[in-house]
Amino acid sequence: MPVPMLMLRGELRNVYTNPERKFGDQVRDAQDRVQLLCEIPLEDGGLKEDLVDLKTSDVSLFQPMRREWISVPVGVFATKEGRIVYFLQRGGVPERFAP
Repeated sequence: MPVPMLMLRGELRNVYTNPERKFGDQVRDAQDRVQLLCEIPLEDGGLKEDLVDLKTSDVSLFQPMRREWISVPVGVFATKEGRIVYFLQRGGVPERFAP
């Protein structure tokens, strides 16, 4: 795996599966996800806590780390509406760290 440009750090709060969804004739498969509680820096020097959801293909890597601080390689993009979306880098593996 290439060296990641961005690492997301936070407390692993939840591991869950989004159920299968139907949109008209299309069906979106169930998706495994994790939630990290992260501290987002603010322009004035303060911090904001935010839950970040990440889709994963292997929840078994995350389940033993629940309620622990982890670091994962991510990519980021902004939607047309200005919302920031994070995604787990393909092949990315969580690592424990001490805050």
